[in-house]
Amino acid sequence: MQSSVEGYSLVYNAGVVMGHILGALITGAFLGTIPLLLGLVRKKKDLAIIGLIACIASSFIAGIILSVPLSILFVILILFTGRKQSE
Repeated sequence: MQSSVEGYSLVYNAGVVMGHILGALITGAFLGTIPLLLGLVRKKKDLAIIGLIACIASSFIAGIILSVPLSILFVILILFTGRKQSE
């Protein structure tokens, strides 16, 4: 017999939580690949990796509402910072 809390089974709740985690991870990784690829092409590896990590983390915090602006911010930073970083 499965235990339940307020009419919901714990198995269902675990499935919903895993769905949210997986969705946030996929969304953040998808949006983070934009600054990642752009940063690698423009030889700004540090900004590229930080942009990817920031997009994934922000997707866990506030979903697409925060991930999209951060992705745009890192694209702007990569495009308009003058000094290229060494490899």
